[in-house]
Amino acid sequence: MPSSINCSLCSAGLFQSGVGSSNCIMCFSGTYQTGQGMISVENCSLCEKGKYQTGTGLSNQSGCMSCSHGKYQTGIGIVASISCIDCGPGLYQTGVGMPSQLNCSFCMSGTFHTGVG
Repeated sequence: MPSSINCSLCSAGLFQSGVGSSNCIMCFSGTYQTGQGMISVENCSLCEKGKYQTGTGLSNQSGCMSCSHGKYQTGIGIVASISCIDCGPGLYQTGVGMPSQLNCSFCMSGTFHTGVG
């Protein structure tokens, strides 16, 4: 009598597109994936604008890190904090994870800012 062997689903953050595989593949940097049993890298979602992610195999969006205050980032699926762009001189921004330079504000009359961010 043959024994029954069960195949396991790939965990969140992993996928496997091949048949007869013995392991799962981690979603790449800049992406995450929340479901189980995914069959394609296309099931991995890109981190949104204003965020980046350096690791692999991320299982939820909360692992996408926000660009710090004074910075913004317009791309998706970004893999390094160096891609976060400083607001320029005369501009400031106090939030985190900002997706556009439009989130940077001009200094008010009577004030100035010589640095960036």
